[in-house]
Amino acid sequence: MRKLSLLVLFLLTFFTLSAQDSIDVKKQLAEKMFQYALHNQGDSLYANMSDQVKSMVQPQQFADIFPQLETQVGKYKSHGNWEEQDIMGQKCYVSTVSFEQSELGVLIVFDENNKMLGIQFLPLEAIKKD
Repeated sequence: MRKLSLLVLFLLTFFTLSAQDSIDVKKQLAEKMFQYALHNQGDSLYANMSDQVKSMVQPQQFADIFPQLETQVGKYKSHGNWEEQDIMGQKCYVSTVSFEQSELGVLIVFDENNKMLGIQFLPLEAIKKD
């Protein structure tokens, strides 16, 4: 009986750690995609998109994301930690981005193969948990 209890405890710990690792991988991917956007590497953003999304967009659409944002809200200052949120049944990774004149939320979504489905900069109210 004790061996069974130890086995159950081990399996629960293993599956909990595996689930946490999956979340951490997605947070690392979100940070990587954010850095691509921050440093005007739209081609790298496009390369990490799912094939489904690639068929609907052009690489040029990802060029100059931050310069365009900065003309509206001032220079980029910093961003916060990544959090996982469930928005409309989809796992999303969100962070707060600080600019000179405002703060925005960034939302990044991945598919089950860790390919990006989208990146959006939104008013904070759109991504804040209730």
